[in-house]
Amino acid sequence: MLKKLFSDQVNGFWRFHCETQILACKTLFQAVDKLEFVKRNLNSKNILVLSDQGVESTGVVDQLFFGLSVDVSLLSAECEISPINAAIEAGKKGKVDLIVAVGGGSVLDAAKIVAAAIPNALAPEDLWKVQNLPVQPVMLLAIPTTFGTGSECNMITHLKMDNVKRSLNREWLTPPFALLVAEIAETVPSKLRYLAALDAWLHAVEALTLRNEVSPIQQGILKEAIQLLDSNFKSYVNTPDKENSFAIASASSMAGLALNNSRTGLAHALATPFAECMGLPHTESLLPFILPSLRYNWQNIASSFPDESLIKFEQRIKANYLFNAGAIMNNWHFTINAKDVDVMVKTCLDDSVLKKENPMPIEPEGFTELYKVALAQWLI
Repeated sequence: MLKKLFSDQVNGFWRFHCETQILACKTLFQAVDKLEFVKRNLNSKNILVLSDQGVESTGVVDQLFFGLSVDVSLLSAECEISPINAAIEAGKKGKVDLIVAVGGGSVLDAAKIVAAAIPNALAPEDLWKVQNLPVQPVMLLAIPTTFGTGSECNMITHLKMDNVKRSLNREWLTPPFALLVAEIAETVPSKLRYLAALDAWLHAVEALTLRNEVSPIQQGILKEAIQLLDSNFKSYVNTPDKENSFAIASASSMAGLALNNSRTGLAHALATPFAECMGLPHTESLLPFILPSLRYNWQNIASSFPDESLIKFEQRIKANYLFNAGAIMNNWHFTINAKDVDVMVKTCLDDSVLKKENPMPIEPEGFTELYKVALAQWLI
């Protein structure tokens, strides 16, 4: 990958980067066959499986590796360093040549760190100091069990250090293989189906409507992702089956690919410090900012939704995507004061790329007003 080289619509330049071979199937039976195909083609002898306790308890790992002798290391749901270090030691001891990560975004993020650290004699926290790895990571196959982050095919990871969750973006973190399984997507708990798929939709919309970092390939993929989500989101949340689950899993990976070529947008930027300030999960923290951020940028993103006025667009988004948002936010029992808003605005102002890429110009007062509008019912 050519570092620091991104699409620039203003100057008539684009590029698209994808390192992951994405395999997709509908049943776990098919997944076992595809997993064996990858293992055989890579001539892998020593496999390390990474997962977490919640996923392992569902039996998915046992079904994927039925009859095989593999080492399984369990990670935490919050990218904590201790279980990651244990997995690295297990990988070194077992001389692994293939890591299969089965889990949500946190497990897949942690697996990227484990794969990079094993052959390079680097502690996880040292990866933040490295641009180019001396030795390529252990081969990694990512099997997501939640469908929103697109972690299975992007170059982003997170690590919790000193109680702070830090992000890292390096091309060598990208999993070479991803395996999407509709049967896994179908069994995701209801609330998580809703929040994860909503995150995937927002990834797609924000990446599609950036000012400069877009390309024709990216636009085509993201428009298809949004169409899949428009057609399947509500039925997937309410009555999941293999067809709508297959569509959502595919759309989530499509949106994830965009993060290798651009970034998230205004709603994510507003939500990140809000989640940290209030101790909320990432996906929940997005809810109050979706409509205000889209409304703020509407003048310059309306062309991406040519058949709708802002009023019709908002009505559709409320009916098709935000139908569970109110019930979730009604369970938030906290207050926000002016000092909290100032801290969150400061974090947003530190995001220099957002200023360049947001569809509409935005100044400090704009961030403050967006927080006040979005969080009005919790402000004191």
